[in-house]
Amino acid sequence: MSVNVTEVVKEIVPQLPIIISESSKSDLGILSLSIILIAFIAYLFFKEATERTKIFVFLCLFGGLVTYGITIKRNIPPIGSKLPDTKLTVPKSTADNYQSMTTDVPEK
Repeated sequence: MSVNVTEVVKEIVPQLPIIISESSKSDLGILSLSIILIAFIAYLFFKEATERTKIFVFLCLFGGLVTYGITIKRNIPPIGSKLPDTKLTVPKSTADNYQSMTTDVPEK
């Protein structure tokens, strides 16, 4: 069974914006999109390479994706856990400090 790459690409290209926007909403979506993209690129680059080269490239790509997946897994909080409270504190600027100093002085 032979797959015509140009036909597959013609079917996927119109849906790329939808696929990318949905995948970019989570870390695991980005991981899955990375796997698909790297597999496609590896196929194009190494389809005529020797068997030894294909295995080496596959192991390198696989190792990189496993490392990325482990990194994502470590950063995802467990299900049901409360997310940390993140409060943003913005330091006062010099102008704000000056304004508060001038308004706090009692008039004579």
